[in-house]
Amino acid sequence: MKKLLTILLSLAMISSLVSCGPKEEPEETPAPVAGPIEPNPGSLTIGDYTLTAEYLPFEEHFEVQDDPDMAVLGDTVYVSDGDSIVKVYTLSDSGLTYVKTLDIDNDDDGIEVDGNGNIYAKGGVFAAKIYDAEGNEKGEAAASGEIAVSKTEDFALTCFPGNDEVTKISGGASEPWVITGMTSGNGLFSTVNVMSIQDNHALIGGADSDKNLMAAYDTAGNQIVVSKDPLKGSLPNAICETANGYICTAVDDINLIAPDGTLIGSDDDSETLFGVEGTFWIRNLTPLADGSVLLCASVSGNGPEEALIFRLTGF
Repeated sequence: MKKLLTILLSLAMISSLVSCGPKEEPEETPAPVAGPIEPNPGSLTIGDYTLTAEYLPFEEHFEVQDDPDMAVLGDTVYVSDGDSIVKVYTLSDSGLTYVKTLDIDNDDDGIEVDGNGNIYAKGGVFAAKIYDAEGNEKGEAAASGEIAVSKTEDFALTCFPGNDEVTKISGGASEPWVITGMTSGNGLFSTVNVMSIQDNHALIGGADSDKNLMAAYDTAGNQIVVSKDPLKGSLPNAICETANGYICTAVDDINLIAPDGTLIGSDDDSETLFGVEGTFWIRNLTPLADGSVLLCASVSGNGPEEALIFRLTGF
């Protein structure tokens, strides 16, 4: 009996020691990994215009390393990953069809394409490197800086975003363009942040001393229009011309501008128009022959950052 009592007391002491010891914490359940982004786009009314977005999916989701960019030549669409590759697609009514991948060091300064299919990896502080359609390096631009290239004539512009110096390249030579030196009172801008060349028009987005603005010039440097009202958002980073005026965007702020420079309206409801959650950043706007606009954006949320392409109609 005494022996049995001793055993029972020993078991009770062991149980007590165990219960007083450190408790095991339950393992944390890993957070679910977000899947690829699947936009559900819609429409958005700005002024008298209703914009409608159509999502054009890649055959495989396009994860990017840094700021993506897009260039368009006819029905060929080039999309950079902001790092070391450019993917080439064919655009049709049904969407984007993958063609090939080119090894092109594009960093995060974007890409351009000229009318001969040469690809320019924007140079940033250096001159843009020029590649042929197969991705073979063949030279560099005649001036350093980020570059905008014409598809219809021998004309390109370079600039350093945040500065007011713009350089013209033509015939393999470079010279200051008409809008250089704007801070000295010779022009409108104190800073240029984005440039785009469409046909024989050069579109400039930036700011003067107190507001964001855009302007259009012909390639001879003659001013066509200047926006009359402050543009919504931060400094413009994408710009294009349509039959109804100009679209100028900053991150996800969309400004519609009439041909005479009057601001039609602005909105930043990207979730309604493009049907995605997360940080939505419009990177490029390119008008198409049918009057629509091809839009390249990047979206970052819970998963990897992706490049997305939309067809925008209504303006």
